[in-house]
Amino acid sequence: MKKLMHSSNSFITGRVRIMEIQTTTQTELIDITDRVRAAVRESGVKDGICVISTRHSTGSVIINENERGLRNDILEMFGKTYSGKQKLCAQSNR
Repeated sequence: MKKLMHSSNSFITGRVRIMEIQTTTQTELIDITDRVRAAVRESGVKDGICVISTRHSTGSVIINENERGLRNDILEMFGKTYSGKQKLCAQSNR
């Protein structure tokens, strides 16, 4: 836990959790909702903000409904937009 900044008479603290997400195909959507919920629960934090990001230039985080038609539309759009050489790791929210 890191003390980030002083606010009045208390400190705002931050926690960092790194998750490794393995892909199995060149382009895919991976639902990490349960993993994020578990990480927040395990942290013991009751109030705050959960920030999710990717450190890789060809990865992305998408927050959306985890609905099959929507997932198919997103994959189709990426297939048309990208050459297929990039690897996509996307987060989908329920």
